Amino acid sequence: MKKIALILGAFAFAPILAMAQTTVSGTVQSADEKPLEMAHVHLYPIGSGIGQGEPIESVEVEASGAYTLEVPKPGYYRLAFTAVDHQMMSAPLVVGEDDEALTVNARPEQFTYNMEPEQLLVIGDFNDFDFRNAAEMTRQKDGSWVYTFETDQSEVHYQIINLATGPGGEGRSINLPGSERYAYDGGGDYRSIMKVRPGEVSIVVKPSALPENPMQGSIVIYDDEWRNQIYQMDHIYEMTMRDFRTEVAAYRVRMAKAEEAGEEVEIEGDPRIIWKDLAWMMVDFMTMEEYDPRVRQFAALNLARTLRYADSPEDFEVSDESVATMREMLPLEDPIWAIDPTLPLSVVTMGVDPKDEKAIEKVFVDLYEKSTVRETRALVLAQATMIANSMGDTELAVERWKVLKGEYGDMQMVSYYIERFDPTRVIQVGNPVPAFEVTLEDGNGTVVTNETMKGQYYLIDFWATWCGPCVGEMPELHQAYKKFAGPNFEVLSLSFDSSFDKVTVFQEKRYPMPWLHTFVEGGFKNDLSQRFEVRGIPKPILVNPEGIIVAIEGDLRGERLARTLARFLGDEQASNQ
Repeated sequence: MKKIALILGAFAFAPILAMAQTTVSGTVQSADEKPLEMAHVHLYPIGSGIGQGEPIESVEVEASGAYTLEVPKPGYYRLAFTAVDHQMMSAPLVVGEDDEALTVNARPEQFTYNMEPEQLLVIGDFNDFDFRNAAEMTRQKDGSWVYTFETDQSEVHYQIINLATGPGGEGRSINLPGSERYAYDGGGDYRSIMKVRPGEVSIVVKPSALPENPMQGSIVIYDDEWRNQIYQMDHIYEMTMRDFRTEVAAYRVRMAKAEEAGEEVEIEGDPRIIWKDLAWMMVDFMTMEEYDPRVRQFAALNLARTLRYADSPEDFEVSDESVATMREMLPLEDPIWAIDPTLPLSVVTMGVDPKDEKAIEKVFVDLYEKSTVRETRALVLAQATMIANSMGDTELAVERWKVLKGEYGDMQMVSYYIERFDPTRVIQVGNPVPAFEVTLEDGNGTVVTNETMKGQYYLIDFWATWCGPCVGEMPELHQAYKKFAGPNFEVLSLSFDSSFDKVTVFQEKRYPMPWLHTFVEGGFKNDLSQRFEVRGIPKPILVNPEGIIVAIEGDLRGERLARTLARFLGDEQASNQ
């Protein structure tokens, strides 16, 4: 087979943006333009943000509301704004090589508070700010909530859970308004601080004293129109994403109810359609020549982000001409992809048959050679490694894996692939299957082991009813079982569900799965899962009569499953023809 190799050496390219330092200054104030009790501005790489690694720089806002920070060099960044009693917010920052100073003003949105909470929880230095051990506050007759404890400290740091409500507030641990002092918690919120004397201490929350009906809305204002337009597009995208997640959650609830009722699971209202209006809006921005080229390019990027949720551009009524314009405005070598490093992988595969691995590998190789974004290069190399492994080209897979580990081993986003395709891993073709002993969910407590399963081929299948790809494998798995089941072949499914009852319901209402079943308590954390190196599901493993692994994963998914089984068992051995 002819190999399509990647350029595996270090990718060298001339600096696209000259090295220079830019001063960013402005104000962070309340919606009514008043100073805040405490606020910070954080500078992140554009593809990152609060909760996604350490900031490049964080500065505390002065009492007047003013701040100043230095951007190390031109490029794409994200500014995050945090403030006591307010929701965190972020905005893109595009810094050009001629920008010596920029002005960015922010007005974050104040929290709305739960005036009649059913439950309030508190975390603090007295329980290591551990959500799992959050203490429950006690409601008093006057409507206040109290938590009393013993301390030997002179001050207490704490946060309240369930105090904020509305979008972005539910489940958050935030400071209590009106506290003596505050400290930033490193994750977008603040901790309340109160001075105490060693001994018995009480934290008191009075909902009736909380601010009511705050001025709503957040805004970031730049000193030039094109940056404001980019911010507006970014904000609309983020709001659409928030609404999409809400719709997906509601859709899943409807599906679950339909399944429980035994109804046909065909529910109208695909949540993805929410992206259609945004796609049209971005096409308009992208194609209007009166807009700044940087605005048009950002619109093209947002169009690509929306099309990621469509099976094809036609689903959102986006023309081939618009897609071509989008591609032209987003050359693969452009650093703008740092805004969303995963996005180029979906753009280059638009129109490519998802079953044609060679075609996909070819566009990935091209992307790897051209991309200037390190995260994108790491991700595409990981995918190319997976494709080589799936096509059975072990030599190329190992070659790519070595580069992946050597050049990108410090990146969390590809750690899964580095572990999964490690040439020294236990679960690979030619190795003995790890020792195991499981009790079947057959009502008899039957125990099977790697020794009792010898003498036949058997397919080990780690799966769960909540796993979409696992459920997607069911038609092919049932067809293969019907064809090959017998003395020479068996299937052993190991469920990662929270309880086996979910599997029973699934068998009754979706797929019968007439083979061996067991339940893996703790899922990925179970010792059995660790020994089988389960990092994701489904994870099928085919074992021969001698207990040797003869096929894994890609060769046992979809249409390949039957072909792989026929290769080892032979069509003539199919027992139920």
